Amino acid sequence: MYIVGHKSDPVKLTIQPPAGWKIVNGRTERPGQSEWQFPNWDILIDTPTEVAPDWTEDNFEVDGKKYHVVVHSFGQERGRRTALVKDIEKIVRAEVAMWGAPEFEEYTFLVHFAADDRSGDGMEHLTSTQIIQPGALADPGVYEDTLGTVSHEFFHVWNVKRLRPQELGPWDFTRPLRTRGLWVAEGFTNYYGHLMLRRAGLWDDNQFFDREAQTILRIESAQGSRLMSAEQSSLSAPFIDGAAQAQSTNLQNTSISYYPKGELIGMVMDLLVRGRTKGKASLDDVMRDMYEEFYLKSSNDSYYLRGRGYQTEDLERVASRRASFDLSDFFKRHIRDVEVLPYEEAFAYAGLRLVKTQAKEPFSAGMSIQFQDPRHGFIENVLNNSPAEDAGLQQGDEISSLGGKDVTEASWRKTLARFKPGDLVPVTVKRDRRTIKINIVLGQPDRFDYRIEERVDATGEQKALRAAWLSGK
Repeated sequence: MYIVGHKSDPVKLTIQPPAGWKIVNGRTERPGQSEWQFPNWDILIDTPTEVAPDWTEDNFEVDGKKYHVVVHSFGQERGRRTALVKDIEKIVRAEVAMWGAPEFEEYTFLVHFAADDRSGDGMEHLTSTQIIQPGALADPGVYEDTLGTVSHEFFHVWNVKRLRPQELGPWDFTRPLRTRGLWVAEGFTNYYGHLMLRRAGLWDDNQFFDREAQTILRIESAQGSRLMSAEQSSLSAPFIDGAAQAQSTNLQNTSISYYPKGELIGMVMDLLVRGRTKGKASLDDVMRDMYEEFYLKSSNDSYYLRGRGYQTEDLERVASRRASFDLSDFFKRHIRDVEVLPYEEAFAYAGLRLVKTQAKEPFSAGMSIQFQDPRHGFIENVLNNSPAEDAGLQQGDEISSLGGKDVTEASWRKTLARFKPGDLVPVTVKRDRRTIKINIVLGQPDRFDYRIEERVDATGEQKALRAAWLSGK
């Protein structure tokens, strides 16, 4: 909510909290503060403010900047909060080591452990981040997930909040926002969010490699990878970024997310630049060059913030300049088109290789099954031109039996694994109060695993390049 024509005006926020309640946001300068001045409405709305009776706050400093970790916890913690703050500090140090000192004096992590099994989000802001976890801090995996979100959102301090695509601020809320650059804004942040966990010492090499191999599996197994480019995915964000669709669509088979696609582009670009320059340049350098040119040194293009936004052609130009080789063909083939990324060349520079193997349960028959409980499976999606589609299976079908056996979440792929290509697999489904019996003609294996491993012939130079990449030194 804002006054049309006055978003650029200075604005004051005053809060009168209930007795005993506290106020906190990313621009709080003193205890008990209840009034704030903002240079414009966009800065105000980018400063989420909480009013509540209780939370805890822990603080630390990195290079003279103050950081606040505000935690709302609605579940068991088992004493993990102190360790969480220490690990957040490690992430901050790793990311500041890459970018240099941030321009703010203070920054606030607003962390909520909702313990409701449904609420979850992470959102970046200029001097804070809001992180909501659906579980409790003591729940398995929640601690690690929180650190992953922190690493991603804090990287946005530079990439997105300040170094930003041209369309991202100030926003025009009277029309849809479309940008080609989300594969950089979010995808590169995904890549660095994972890499920074390694550089902070919270992951080892294998954890990082395993995560990137999972991302490769996700992208290379998706039909949409051969149909939608990284730029097209960015432009399609309103339809694919968790948006609820009232109408039936085929987006699961025709689209990809710019998060994992951009993550892989970032990793491959980084290794190509490092490898072809023999370690003299990196994507780290490219990102710092972009930040300096478009945020620190460019004249302001609006009232909102310093500098100006960039287009993807600007990244292509800056990257080519820093790498001392022309990246236009890479952008054409892998970013504006859908050609598979050059994994082999990229990993070879670091003495690594990508290995693709047939999965232990190698068949899906082109369908994914969602289970409301372990014994009631419904077809969530049917891939185009797959055995399941050829057999006439449809989204929403309830599978009663597969291969003559009951269908369970744990067993349906094991059942398919008993067959071989060309076999007829009997299927019974319920659809519109009818029971339908059909046969799937099983095709070739369609499920694979990926892993990133060290080459046995890796040279000392390649190992040194890998160490510099993973450590940031």
